[in-house]
Formats: sequence, structure tokens, C-alpha cells
Amino acid sequence: AGLVALQAGVNLVNDLYDDASGLDADPEFARLAFPLGSRVLQDGSLSRAAVKRAAVLLFGLGAVCGVVLDAVHAGHVVLALGLVGFALGFAYTAPPLRIAYRGFGEPITFALFGPVAGGGASYVYTGSVSGGALAASCVVGLFAMTILFLHHFPQRDADAKHGKRTPVVRLGPVRAGRLVPAMLAAPFA
Repeated sequence: AGLVALQAGVNLVNDLYDDASGLDADPEFARLAFPLGSRVLQDGSLSRAAVKRAAVLLFGLGAVCGVVLDAVHAGHVVLALGLVGFALGFAYTAPPLRIAYRGFGEPITFALFGPVAGGGASYVYTGSVSGGALAASCVVGLFAMTILFLHHFPQRDADAKHGKRTPVVRLGPVRAGRLVPAMLAAPFA
């Protein structure tokens, strides 16, 4: 519940800052079959204030779960992992870091969906993190990273127009496309 709440909060923050950059409102971006972002701001389903309140509520729920789980384990490892995940997730599109806009969204996605979440879950359940748990979590992280990477191909022009320097924008579609077979094979390796 804590991980889901934190991820949902990060997604809402991402919506706020991608909307503020103009990316999510770009007509070219909106025409994509599967645009990233929830589109709740662009279609008027929620106001910016409502999205902010929902994000705060979700981050609060994630924090409560983290505090409860941290009380079970010594050393505040759960809180440390939660804070790292929150900080990197928040800074993914939020200023001043805007990690995704600088082209580092994929490695952060790998880390957060892979070793941070998987290693954290292993620690919560067993009190330690085994090599097997880290290896399995890296597989999940690689899949998440690859999905994000592939998603940037159809939105490359909109990303570039709004300053989101994803690897596909930086490399161009042909050079980025050459990475796809290795990225798809990596989780199976």
C-alpha cells in the first residue's frame, strides 16, 4: 500500500510539472494513442489544486505506511528507502532537478522500480536483502525502464519541443532504436 501510494503521488506530481511545461497540453502529445500522464488536468477532470491535494494525501499515506513498517525493523532502512524513492520520484519532473527533462528518467526508473522497490520489499518481508532479491528486482526495473524508453519514440517531437531531453530526443530515433534489442534482451539475461 505504501509503495502504491508513493507511486501514485509521484505520478500526480509528474502530471503537474509536465502540464506546467506545456508538454501534456501539447496537441501533438494529446493525439498519441498512449500518452504518458493521466490527462486529468487537460480534460478538466481535476484542478491543479485538487491534484496537489491528492498527491499530498498519497504521500502522507505512503509516509504512514513507511513509519509503521520502519517501527518493525531496526536502523530506519525502510524510512531511508522511502525518502530516497520520494525524493527521486518527486524530482523526476519537478524543478530544480527535472531528472526526466535532463535525459536521466530511464536510469532513475530502473533504480526505483527495480532495486529500491524490490530491495525494500525484500527487506520489509525478510529483514535483509539477498542477492536473489536484488537480481529479481533488477529484472523488474529493466522492464520498467524499457517500457518508458519505448514510450518516448512516438512522443519524441513533443518532448523535444518542450525541453524534455529523453534519450530518444538526444540520440534520435535511429540511434535510439539500435538500443532496443539489447534493452529487450537484458531482463532475460
